[in-house]
Amino acid sequence: MPISIQDGIVNEKWILPYDGEEVILGVKNSLHPHSFTISNKNGFGRKDPWNIFFRVLNEIVWYYRVKVREINGLNSSYCATMNFIPNDDSYALHMDCFKQRVFSDAQHLALGFFREGVSSGSAYYEFLCYAKILEIPFKNGKCKGAWIEQQIPTLEGEQARTLRDRKPHFLNGKKLEDWLREDGRHALSHATIQGSQTVRDPNSYSDWNEIKWGNAVMHELAVRAIKLIGIE
Repeated sequence: MPISIQDGIVNEKWILPYDGEEVILGVKNSLHPHSFTISNKNGFGRKDPWNIFFRVLNEIVWYYRVKVREINGLNSSYCATMNFIPNDDSYALHMDCFKQRVFSDAQHLALGFFREGVSSGSAYYEFLCYAKILEIPFKNGKCKGAWIEQQIPTLEGEQARTLRDRKPHFLNGKKLEDWLREDGRHALSHATIQGSQTVRDPNSYSDWNEIKWGNAVMHELAVRAIKLIGIE
C-alpha cells in the first residue's frame, strides 16, 4: 500500500460489500476528500445508493472512532458517488478487514444519529442526536427514564462524573437525570421565551458551556444505549 510521509495513504481503493452492493472506497491523499462509489449497470431500482453510503459511513464512524464532514457528491440511475472528509484517515488501513456488522433499521438509525452527533461540531445538535438515540431501545419514556437513572451512578468518563458530582451550580438543585431532560433536551427543543421554561440561547456562553458538559454524559449514555440494541 503506497504511504506518503507528507500525504498519508495515497491512491488506494478498497471494495466494501454492503447491502448487496460493492461500495468502492477511494483515498487519493490528505488534500482530497475520501469517496464512496457504487456502480450498477442494471440500475438501482428502488434502492437508493446514498442510503448505503450513509450506513457504511455510520459503521466507520462507530467502529473506527472517526468524525466526518463536508459530505457531498452525485447520484444517477446507474452510478453514485459520495465525498467526505474524515478527521483521521488511518481508519482506511483497516478496510481490508471491513465487513458489514449492522443490519436492522433500529441499529442503522441509532448509528446515523451517532455519526451526526459526533461529527456536527454543534454542541446543541450533538446533545439532541444523543437524546434521540436514547429513545430507540425503549418502548416508552418511563422505561427510558428508569434506565437513565440506573446508569447515572455508574458513569465512567471523568467529565461525566465531574458534572454529576462537582457541578451543583449547573444542575440547579436537580438530579442529573432530571437536569438532562428539563434543562437539556426540553430546553434545546423549544424556543418559547415567555414564562419560566428554560430555553437554551445559542448566543449565551453559559448555555453553550453547560450543554458541552451535558454532552459528556449524553455521549456515554448514547454509547450504552447503542450497545443495548446489539451493536458492539
